[in-house]
Amino acid sequence: MEDWSKELFYTYPVTDYAGDHRIRISITGEEEEVLPYLKGAYSLGQAVYIDGQERIRYYDLTIDLYTPAGAAFAERLAQSMPGLSQYPEYARIRCFAPEEGEQMAYDYQIRCGSRLTLNGAGVKFASEKLDLINLNQKYANLLGRERCASFAQAKARRNAEREKDRYNYESSYACSAHMPCRLALFGENGEEAERELARLLNRPAAEKQADVRYRALVLLEHRRWNAYMIADGYRAPSPEAFEEHAFRDWRDHKDKKNRLHPCICDGGEDPFYLKNHPEAWHNADYESDPKLSELDRLSIRCFHLCCRRAEERREALERSVQELESGHRALEQYCTVVRNYISDTDYRADFLYKRCREEALTIEQGKYREQIKAIDQELGVFKTRNARKDFSLLDVNIIDALSFDLWHGRRYQTVITACSGNAVADLAVSFLVSCRRAVFLCDTRDPGSRIEQRKLRQFFAERELGTPEFLETDMGNIACVRTVLNEALETDEPAFACTRGMPETAGIVFGEMADRDRRITLLGTDGGSVVNLKTREQVNCGIRKCITVQEYLELLASEYENVLEGQPSFEEYDALRTVFQKYTQIHRFGKGKSCTWSSMAGFFEKICKSTDPKDFFGEEAFAQAEEADQKAKGAAQQKLTGLRIDPKRYQSLRVGRLLADLKKYRIIGDYSGDPGEGLTILSPDQSVRQSFRCIAEADWSGCEREREIWFTKSADLKEPIALLDTRARDGILFLKEENPQLKSEKLKMLKDLSEGGIAVNFADEAILRQKLYPEGDPLISGCSFDFSSLSVKRLFQTSGKVFELILFHQIRELGIFDDVQTGVKIAWDDTGVWDFTGKLDAYFEQHEGYGKSYYTKAKETARTECRGLTENEIDVILMRDMRPTFISCKTGTGIKNEWLYEIAAVAGHFRAKPVLAVSFSLEEQKDAALIPLRRARGMGITLIGSETIFDSDRFQACMKKLAAGETMSILDD
Repeated sequence: MEDWSKELFYTYPVTDYAGDHRIRISITGEEEEVLPYLKGAYSLGQAVYIDGQERIRYYDLTIDLYTPAGAAFAERLAQSMPGLSQYPEYARIRCFAPEEGEQMAYDYQIRCGSRLTLNGAGVKFASEKLDLINLNQKYANLLGRERCASFAQAKARRNAEREKDRYNYESSYACSAHMPCRLALFGENGEEAERELARLLNRPAAEKQADVRYRALVLLEHRRWNAYMIADGYRAPSPEAFEEHAFRDWRDHKDKKNRLHPCICDGGEDPFYLKNHPEAWHNADYESDPKLSELDRLSIRCFHLCCRRAEERREALERSVQELESGHRALEQYCTVVRNYISDTDYRADFLYKRCREEALTIEQGKYREQIKAIDQELGVFKTRNARKDFSLLDVNIIDALSFDLWHGRRYQTVITACSGNAVADLAVSFLVSCRRAVFLCDTRDPGSRIEQRKLRQFFAERELGTPEFLETDMGNIACVRTVLNEALETDEPAFACTRGMPETAGIVFGEMADRDRRITLLGTDGGSVVNLKTREQVNCGIRKCITVQEYLELLASEYENVLEGQPSFEEYDALRTVFQKYTQIHRFGKGKSCTWSSMAGFFEKICKSTDPKDFFGEEAFAQAEEADQKAKGAAQQKLTGLRIDPKRYQSLRVGRLLADLKKYRIIGDYSGDPGEGLTILSPDQSVRQSFRCIAEADWSGCEREREIWFTKSADLKEPIALLDTRARDGILFLKEENPQLKSEKLKMLKDLSEGGIAVNFADEAILRQKLYPEGDPLISGCSFDFSSLSVKRLFQTSGKVFELILFHQIRELGIFDDVQTGVKIAWDDTGVWDFTGKLDAYFEQHEGYGKSYYTKAKETARTECRGLTENEIDVILMRDMRPTFISCKTGTGIKNEWLYEIAAVAGHFRAKPVLAVSFSLEEQKDAALIPLRRARGMGITLIGSETIFDSDRFQACMKKLAAGETMSILDD
């Protein structure tokens, strides 16, 4: 017989509105049929109520089993479910033979067999509804852990659990099936109960914890989870069993009786006790501390056990780390992080550890892989010790996700949004996912409407939210809009989505129809939240629908690109951060103020330019390629044939990506063949052909410099092929009449870059040594050296890139925001109706041709058609819920008005929070730049200076305020 226990108790929840707070259940049938319904009744029958004195009480639950085995069935239960007798307060279970007759009047009489009946009648299950709630729960959990997810991911994860991890799969369904019991705390009316729960979960944390209903929710979920575990054969472990099993890895989940789970304990009424009292972790008398719940004691017991296990392994692990050190910088960095984990119980830099481990694994083709793998395994107990897992918070996280289950996909039948080439100006998708039918009114006169329809279809498809409908009408005609809306509103729960960019006619009709028809809800957005504009009630309480920076910008802009292709190693990053912080301090040099980093910007810009092909490949190799091209009459044939490229070089230089991009932008006509056996490339440009000949034929075996060929899809790019190596070539370091003190600071900065391993292999080391320690007033011209890597060279191509990277790393490490990106380049204008890439493709379709001159012509034509097109690089972009924050990073000596206007304009266009981060101290600038500071505050721009950026506590507090949507300024102090 199929197990319908969870569906049964979800559809007919064991809630008691009569008020006696007693549940009596009888289950009749064969032993194997009765067992699943016993487990379901035992776990899903747990319920709580709040008495007249605001105390939380549990229902009295009795389950009587009528099977052929009679009383003997109790012995089988005692063996397979030992926790039933260990926790008698959860339920009273009795076993009888069918002929003994029913012992009392039951609330639920369940009879198994070929036909399942409840109280004498057949049952109907709401399986689809339960399945949707379970899928939503999985989606909500993914959002919490991975910051951004789709329904496709949630469904795939759940399907994988169904096959490989029955424990997690079944327990998640049990959690979903218990939803009606949780709602019973808020009343008998289901819809009103959902709203009450949503209101409660949306209140501030302090208010929630003070509300007895919230504490009841936490305790109810905890008790339900304990009951589920007991019914599956678990029991509270003895101290000896705990020591034996706590750190074993039960990968196959088969031996569940030995698998420790922390929820076999009472969680108490204060799940945040350990979080608010960190000193309790080191309390030697924690077992007898009356302030601690049983679950808190288990958390601390686990921490102490980890400490003991860590001490047992410390000596062996330290010896392994010492043996691994070989003088290689990446290995030393990895060993440093491991030692931090061993010695510091507060050390938790998991992201840093992963990066260092990845770098160490690649050294000398994985030479140290086995040693690193062994250390990684031994380090596990130290990382667990440092994490100090507070098990009580597991239940709180579950409760905080509940409103997502209650609301997602069930609130409205139809949501109608008016498009005008920018329908997602307020991100209407934040609540469109709650409707079963999403309808968009499109303006037939708007050429940008088609573009937006494509984006919305793609967005809905990726999240399996159904297919949005698009109704076309003349948005300038009120009668037309009214007619289309009346035809679309064949539903019981309609809603209109009001966006700030919607046409005026649509707003008028929306208002008229909503006033006339009480069924219609007017929805709007306010700071990332969805609000009922009639009642001002927030309708997405407690829900965090995260989207990435990329998704946000692709919905609101026509062109998006992240140009940050590589990041430096952690060693390089640490050195850059130190030098940047030191040399962005503002000093007075002669008559004016400046910082050394900004003064060096022009020098680095000149020496970091893309390499000439002859320098990149070598003059001799390039001359041979030119001669071969002439012999093959390539200029006439426009074709390069039989080009054989070593597969390793093909991969390391990413030639496949380069060819695909060149073809996409019609720099080359086409390419075919296999790199190992012979490529054919069609190109009219001799320099392109010669470069590919050099890739194939040049001997680079003796060249130690890192090389790369890359292609940037920029509208302003003059040379479609950019060649890059780590060499920084001939740059003038000093100006003629430059202040001597500034010259000295520039030399010191070069010295620090050299000592940090960033700038190496100077052209003349003897001269450099003399000039880095000057006795008089030296002058350096034609200074050349190598950067430590291509990633670092790219950073120095623009003076502010290092600053952006510093902010990027610091913000990402905080873990406050859902997504953080740097190096983002977007094109934008005031209306958002252009489509540069589309116009470029249209030119390609209408005009045959290829080559650099052809591409240049296509680009100029597309730009002419996109008047007002601006490419704008936003230095760092943050996403929190549906709220973006744009950070513009500036290095210099003062706040300029044009900086403020730029960030305010871009952020305003994208409904983003504007932030201006500067590399100098705002506190020092406060008096000198009072007017710009006041102007920034008046424009809603948050200002962050170096005194905040390089102070971890201040920076974290600042970011938390930003995540909450606050505007800050130095003037607020």
